[in-house]
Amino acid sequence: MAEVASARRRRARRRRVSALGVGLVVLVGGGSAALAATGEDPAQPVTATAVTGSVTQVVEASGTVGSSSQASASFATNGTVSTVKVKAGQQVSKGQVLAKLDTSSLDSDVDSAGATVATAKQKLAADKAGQTSAAGSGIGTASGTASGTADSLAATDSAFQTLLPSPSSPGTGTNGTGTSGTGKNGTPGGSTLSRLLAQIAAGQQQVLAAQQAVDAGQQDVDATQQVVDQDVVQNTKLRDAQKSTCAGGSSDPACTSAQADYEAFADTLSTDMAALDKAVTAQDGKISSLDGAVKALDGLLSMLPAAIEAASNGTGLTGSPGSSGTGSSGTGSSGTGSSGTGSSGTGGTTRQSGSPQNSQTGGSAPQQSSSEPASASRLAADQASIDAAEAQLKLARQNLRAATLTSPISGTVATVGFTVGSGSNGQSITILGTGNQIVQINVPLSQIEQVKLGQSASLAVDGQTSALHGTVTKIGLLSSTSAGTTTFPVTVTLAANSPKLFDGVGADATVTTGTVSNAVTVPNSAITTVGSRHLVTVVRGGRSTTTQVTLGLAGAATSQVTAGVKAGDKVQLALPGKALPSSATSNSTSIRRFGGTFPGGFTGRLATFGGGG
Repeated sequence: MAEVASARRRRARRRRVSALGVGLVVLVGGGSAALAATGEDPAQPVTATAVTGSVTQVVEASGTVGSSSQASASFATNGTVSTVKVKAGQQVSKGQVLAKLDTSSLDSDVDSAGATVATAKQKLAADKAGQTSAAGSGIGTASGTASGTADSLAATDSAFQTLLPSPSSPGTGTNGTGTSGTGKNGTPGGSTLSRLLAQIAAGQQQVLAAQQAVDAGQQDVDATQQVVDQDVVQNTKLRDAQKSTCAGGSSDPACTSAQADYEAFADTLSTDMAALDKAVTAQDGKISSLDGAVKALDGLLSMLPAAIEAASNGTGLTGSPGSSGTGSSGTGSSGTGSSGTGSSGTGGTTRQSGSPQNSQTGGSAPQQSSSEPASASRLAADQASIDAAEAQLKLARQNLRAATLTSPISGTVATVGFTVGSGSNGQSITILGTGNQIVQINVPLSQIEQVKLGQSASLAVDGQTSALHGTVTKIGLLSSTSAGTTTFPVTVTLAANSPKLFDGVGADATVTTGTVSNAVTVPNSAITTVGSRHLVTVVRGGRSTTTQVTLGLAGAATSQVTAGVKAGDKVQLALPGKALPSSATSNSTSIRRFGGTFPGGFTGRLATFGGGG
């Protein structure tokens, strides 16, 4: 009630009421309009003369003073406050540390998440190696001709081994002697195995990359779904508000505004739903790619036993011609070697028999894995585990960084909600920005279209003896309705030379929405509005004629007439002290006096119009 009374006092200081009476002359629109009446009968018409002058159109609204920018800094994670570095009234700069949390538990979270990532990566490496380990354990010592070629196992990466052709060299064995033999031109089995292992390595990378794409795509889907969920909640609120506001009929301006808000947000919901559909479609494609990569890798893995068998049966690489002779093979720490000659012989590979003399590792037979090699699906699951663990590690690191609270803007600390030892949940530090102060006003729906960015405003602020000046800097798009009145938020920024004001004090803003000079003007009380038509009664030669006029700018006391009346015409004003009668035409016809309350206490009049008058 105090704020309402204060606003009324401010408006009373600015309001200038001119009493209209018999024989008075009133200054109108920069000129003068002579008011005349015949006799002393208060029912006699009162007239004024349309004159050339200026009209200033304004919008008046009340609001409160606030800071141009205000930020509420709060911890993004829960914890116990260990340090508070600022107090109310203190000046701070952007990025300055305001408070800190105890990080002991957050450090443990980071360590635990890091260990989970390491474990998941080790499992992936083991499963990758397990897919090709049989290729190394199933190949024994090569034997062949002196001038032939042999295959030796060499590592291509940490996950698997591949066979690469290399020239043979003489060597000696310490664990026994081999048997002599000759070879025929054979199929390049070792090379086939080498190529297969390379394809498996590429297939493994394709599976892992496809799984990473699926994991990233799922994050996009989840984020977009969250936006849509929030949209649905807001859309429901706007729908309910529209139903409630329009319960009394769709002719209410508040209903029109509520319907517009509902329809506008329906477009937002539709756009976000389309984005969700797009994200889901893209995710379906990524999942399909993953399925294809898994099937391809499983197909390559199924070919591996046969390739190993072919490579170990002696149907190996084609050798170079040599002279007749025999060769012996031996094993030991120095590896394998061969000597002798053969007729068009090849250095074939011998299958592992478990005998020390054929062992590639110096006498002990290699052991076959007792478990089945990992499938391509298991590799994809391993990668998914890594992605999830890395996401958790990223979150833990973010929480650790969030344990230090910094100021988002430069300004003055208004409130501090933290104390050392208290919990961070639900508490914050408020900083008021250093820019020009603002006044937030609410403009009625009927006038919001008149308000434009950059328009000047005069402000009567509580506690200030003179008017302050400002500029319209923001016009809100979302309306609010209270007690049947729909308004839109408008921000007026005070001039740079304005005195420092307390946030929250009351202010009345008068926004100048238009000015015109050398215009034909008539008093507002001479104008009657019927639906979309504006009417004026012109008095000529003692006779009254109702004329439709076109209006321009509307001032506090006079309005611009652009057509229908010319300067010098006498127009009839509202009868003093006589209320508007009820409409005699139709209940559905909207008839009102233009400009609202009339100067001098006149409540207006109603003329009866016939036909298209």
